[in-house]
Amino acid sequence: MRYHGYHGYHRSAVMVIVTIMLLVSAAVIQAAEAGLSADSVRSAFSALTNEEGVAYDLDAASIDFLTGSFTALGAKEAAAWFVDNNQSHAASPAELWLMRDEGAWKPIFMIDQSDEIQARLVDAGGKGISAVYLSASHFSTGGFISSRWALVSLYGGEVRTIFNAAGNDFAFYEMYKQVGGKDKIVMHQIGFRDNYGDSAAELIDTELSGAFVDTGKGDSGYEVVWTPASTTTYRLIVDKNGALTGIQKIE
Repeated sequence: MRYHGYHGYHRSAVMVIVTIMLLVSAAVIQAAEAGLSADSVRSAFSALTNEEGVAYDLDAASIDFLTGSFTALGAKEAAAWFVDNNQSHAASPAELWLMRDEGAWKPIFMIDQSDEIQARLVDAGGKGISAVYLSASHFSTGGFISSRWALVSLYGGEVRTIFNAAGNDFAFYEMYKQVGGKDKIVMHQIGFRDNYGDSAAELIDTELSGAFVDTGKGDSGYEVVWTPASTTTYRLIVDKNGALTGIQKIE
């Protein structure tokens, strides 16, 4: 079985390979009740300065968010991500934040940052406490892409990485040739399985091995073809409150 990849260098490319079946609580789905919008996210960050010491300038089209309870059961919170136009590529302009409704929506702390970042929520315990599943990518000059997939718990106000996987790819065959064509090309396909209370929910990590093949088409005549190399399944461990605390490899 082969997964045909891409050749063009565009920001959404590394996200295409990720498929995910979300375990989201009903409370999370009711985002409209939270009163959070892209405009309120922009407003909340307007008085803050970024890591380069200047005011945030959020790309309105890039703002996205999901509401839920992350740090405690019943907390009115959101995971919000966006691109800051006032940060350079070196400073990783895409950020993912925890926000909280304290009469008005306020940024609490940054969860992660990269050149591109996206997030989904996972309610592993089914009790309304969500963890954050994120996929992030960093683009280097010439077309090298380093990617990361992580499952993060924010319970208790602490950022804890429960699961982490890393990969790399080349957007251009020319760059791959420049480094000698010896680097291993790796991506990860992450999925979640809800066992509907019969047993603990599971995370399924399929590592994909990539290779350039001559197609005679496109800009260089080459494209990446992905082949599943290995699959590992982990049981998601939750505490009595339903908060995600760890994972256990299923042999």
